[in-house]
Amino acid sequence: MLRRLKVTLMFWLLFTLSGAWIDRLDNFHNGYFYLSHQKTIESILAQMSEYRHNGLISQLDKDMGDTLQRTGSYYTLLNFLGAEKDDLGRPLAQGYAADMDQLTYKDGIYRRSNDPEYWGFNPNNCSRDQIFAAQAAIVTFRDFDRGRSLFHQFLKRGFLNQNVRHNWSYPWEKSYVWKLPDIPTPSQLSLLLRGLGNRLVYPIVFLLDAFIIADIQFFRRLDKRQLWDYDVKALPSLIAANSYLPTLWSRWGLSLYLRDRNDITQRVYHYNQDKFNGIKPLADLYIMSLEKMNDQFVTTPSSLGVPVSQVAKQRNVSSQSD
Repeated sequence: MLRRLKVTLMFWLLFTLSGAWIDRLDNFHNGYFYLSHQKTIESILAQMSEYRHNGLISQLDKDMGDTLQRTGSYYTLLNFLGAEKDDLGRPLAQGYAADMDQLTYKDGIYRRSNDPEYWGFNPNNCSRDQIFAAQAAIVTFRDFDRGRSLFHQFLKRGFLNQNVRHNWSYPWEKSYVWKLPDIPTPSQLSLLLRGLGNRLVYPIVFLLDAFIIADIQFFRRLDKRQLWDYDVKALPSLIAANSYLPTLWSRWGLSLYLRDRNDITQRVYHYNQDKFNGIKPLADLYIMSLEKMNDQFVTTPSSLGVPVSQVAKQRNVSSQSD
């Protein structure tokens, strides 16, 4: 029995360490792309301040029902792009922390909006898609204190999400009734474990990340009409998964996903149209992120998404040998 335990622990440790060979998304914090596109990104950020309501990102009509989701996605994209400041001119990490604090009910519990008069101020209707986007930002910023608090609250709830009330409902309305909270997806659980900041969870993350392949290849195609909604959630989560404790599955999944880059661009812009009260500059940040991936990430079946820098080295070695 003791021998089996030792073998199991040794396998777990070796498997955990083996994940170190998978690079973060082209070293992730590489600032070259930002420096070469700084003026464009700053122009986009200048427009973002027009979409703030009560100090936070809202829809075109000032609705804040998806503010947590958009805040998480916004800072995830900016971090990936290497931006130094947010649209209010604050250092990026400082702006992220300030906005997330306004959407924090208490440690590990979040709300959609910071407006006390709005239904989204109640943390009991903060759904999975909102928390999932916040998790993406938590992982990309290595905000492990916030990540551990989130994990602790999930543990207390039996790993269910916190939305036990319906959206758009106020306590005095008949629709304000109890409901079954959202069940987390494997991708949400993998980000939850990444948020702990502990490499020992890597084997479990590896297993959960296998769902990324099934999701991108099969489940996302079941209802093509809803892909425009899928893409605004998928891209930040894939960035997060490949920014900390990346796995073969997360890297391969991103490679498969980027094959539809042109379609993704159209769907992201479709989602952020004025008639849907979308946020045009946020869509521009999505497209800039896709452009960075296209520049720095080879998306061929044989490469499984090998960073361009590595491919260049391989080609140099090959040409010298010839």
